[in-house]
Amino acid sequence: MDSSQFGKFNSGVAKKLNSYFNDRAPAMVVRETLRFINANFQKQGWQGATFQPWKKNIKGTRILFKSGDLMRGFNYELKGNGEILFYNNIKYARVHNEGFNGQVTVPAHTRSRYLKVKSSLTKIGKSKVREFTRTMKIDQRQFAPTQTSPSPILEADIVKWLTKDIAVIFNS
Repeated sequence: MDSSQFGKFNSGVAKKLNSYFNDRAPAMVVRETLRFINANFQKQGWQGATFQPWKKNIKGTRILFKSGDLMRGFNYELKGNGEILFYNNIKYARVHNEGFNGQVTVPAHTRSRYLKVKSSLTKIGKSKVREFTRTMKIDQRQFAPTQTSPSPILEADIVKWLTKDIAVIFNS
């Protein structure tokens, strides 16, 4: 191969790499990240450097799975230059992913009172509840990677895919 052939080869590979990193690589990262998050919900734990199962709930049922909204609530935004922003608009997603320990304010509200008559409930009145604060502690049950707590398993999986795809580009 002489220098002109090398230049054409190098230019062709550069175009293929540029196309790959702008088009196919972000789609692969999105697919693998969403697959990873869904797997954490299925396995009921966090796949960080090692697998860390979530603390069981009192009822012994599946954790963070009542409606499925939290798991399905993930979305992403392509920012350009290979940057992808993953987010979840469910208001309690961050609290469960990162945990919470602190004061919360419960706004004033009306509470209904019921009386159980045979096998049905009958509403017998209402009472007003004033605003108050309470201390809450919600255990961390991480399911999605963050900047401060990434997953080496997910990163290795993405690197494996990138390496395989780049090798194909160079060998074609």
